[in-house]
Amino acid sequence: MMGNFSETRCVDDRFPATACDSGVIIFNEFIRDAQLIEYNVGGIRFTRISEDGTTLSKIDRFVACVNFF
Repeated sequence: MMGNFSETRCVDDRFPATACDSGVIIFNEFIRDAQLIEYNVGGIRFTRISEDGTTLSKIDRFVACVNFF
């Protein structure tokens, strides 16, 4: 699975950093419960910029099952 999940996995995935919210917890639980692993595909640190340019987020991810590779 890859794509824009519209959610971050930790505080460092946002700038300016914001407190951990329930969406982060739920997204991480989904990845854990589905037994997926996130693969770092490199590139830029943040993959979304708000319309006014004040908020940056990493919401594009590549996750796969353990046996994918």
